[in-house]
Amino acid sequence: MSTRSLARATRPLSAPTS
Repeated sequence: MSTRSLARATRPLSAPTS
């Protein structure tokens, strides 16, 4: 797994980016 994939996985997709 790349660091980018891990960083994205750790980030809650449910949380709004705004």
